[in-house]
Amino acid sequence: MKEVMQGLSEFTNTRVNVNYDEATKKFKFIFPPNPDVLRTTITLPTDLAERLGFGLVDSINRDRTEGDRMDDDFDITKTETMARALGYDTGMILVTNESKTSNTLIGISDQLMCTVYPNAVGVYSISPLENCFEPPTMSLPNFFSGGQNDVSVPYKLYRFLDNNEPAKLDWKNGAFVCGQLRGLKPDQQL
Repeated sequence: MKEVMQGLSEFTNTRVNVNYDEATKKFKFIFPPNPDVLRTTITLPTDLAERLGFGLVDSINRDRTEGDRMDDDFDITKTETMARALGYDTGMILVTNESKTSNTLIGISDQLMCTVYPNAVGVYSISPLENCFEPPTMSLPNFFSGGQNDVSVPYKLYRFLDNNEPAKLDWKNGAFVCGQLRGLKPDQQL
């Protein structure tokens, strides 16, 4: 951060710096002491501002130069609680096939493959009700897009915002998917 801020100061001719206090575990931005330069604002991605302790903001200015305490110690015993909170906060996730278009969903132009829901511990899975009908199927492309002998199967994940509008799922933490892809001949039925 210090190197970036130093480069920014040289580029803009405005001295801005950042410090991290090990004892309090807080980040603090230092703005120019010149009273004529009062409206200096640093614009940054909201996820970076949150990691620095400033919350979900996209700019930092003289009104609040010091962030909240950021504990960087990871407690493995809290992972289930965090996964449950993230799952319940996110809600239902739509899985779509990016390689095939459809007009069945308002705001999403991809074909819907399935919807997944969080269970009691925050693990997402296909609902048993949705699973008892026909499992989600798709056709693979007839050509290889890369130089390897791999066929790319692109999926997109969407969630619904509080105003019921779909938005791309954008978790900042890691997640993984497990499942089974089963091939069938075109004339076979499930």
